[in-house]
Amino acid sequence: MKKGIYNSFDKTVIVINVEGLSDVIDDGKVGYVVEAESPIALADAVADYFLQGKEKEFIQNVNQEAYCFSWDRMAETIEGFAEQIE
Repeated sequence: MKKGIYNSFDKTVIVINVEGLSDVIDDGKVGYVVEAESPIALADAVADYFLQGKEKEFIQNVNQEAYCFSWDRMAETIEGFAEQIE
């Protein structure tokens, strides 16, 4: 999982399949990755999101992913490490 600005705003995204953008989106979990210059792929992603009622599921996944990169998670990891070396 990689930190993306999208999870700072609790929003799902649709990105085109280019290096960089598609590397940070877990396709079908926190958003969609579609082929560049494919209006049909874009329309299919939008339709899937709304017709399958993906908003709640995707937002939960975005929040879980965001937690992995949060200051709280970092503090927990450091505290756990400190306890192990004491």
